[in-house]
Amino acid sequence: MNYEPSFNDAVQFTLVKEGVLSDNPNDKGGLTKYGITHTTWAAYLAANKGAKLPATVDKITRDQAIDVYYTMYWKAPKIDALPRELQGPAFDFEVNSGGRAIETLQAVLGVDQDGELGPVTLGKMTTMQAPALRRLRNDYITQRGIFLMDLAQHNQNDVTFIKGWFKRVVSLYDFAY
Repeated sequence: MNYEPSFNDAVQFTLVKEGVLSDNPNDKGGLTKYGITHTTWAAYLAANKGAKLPATVDKITRDQAIDVYYTMYWKAPKIDALPRELQGPAFDFEVNSGGRAIETLQAVLGVDQDGELGPVTLGKMTTMQAPALRRLRNDYITQRGIFLMDLAQHNQNDVTFIKGWFKRVVSLYDFAY
């Protein structure tokens, strides 16, 4: 399937960070492949009834994982509606932390945190010039780091992941757009 270039850039960044197959007992997501959890795969299967797809997440292909990312983490939360400077960081946050990505962006923007990319949230960014968008992107990435630190402070199992999470977050500052 052909996807838009901004999604291709974002998914390549995220796939490098997500790895292939993982079943870390400290990970609340359980068994994952390409960062796709069993729960996410089950939801994708339910939405694609009749398609010839593997029954379990451990059997999915890279291309199937990319389609999950596109439909559930790019199109569904409307990441494609964001300014390009924010698409990669927001997509990666959405994959790694679910609905918190949009709520955190809304907090940084100072708008109601309803978790939906609607006209108020998008409208707040439409008049921003490039320097303001870069500052917004950097503030957003910083808030993601704070969110992750808070997770680790409240769940000992997450301490296992904090170093990798921060390396991932820091690499987002250089994610070229």
